[in-house]
Amino acid sequence: MIVTGGLGVGISSTIAGGNFWDGFRQGIITSGLYHVAHLEAEALQKGSSVKVYDSDYKD
Repeated sequence: MIVTGGLGVGISSTIAGGNFWDGFRQGIITSGLYHVAHLEAEALQKGSSVKVYDSDYKD
């Protein structure tokens, strides 16, 4: 999934006149961050996350 994102952005970058490897690197980073975000969202929905209480915040 992550590599596919890198390939897609790399190819798109080449089509647009840019460097394949720069696009590939950006695609890998973005895909990886989205993957981690979705894992965290699933964990939050299952209730296995760290709870944050209002007393943790200071104005």
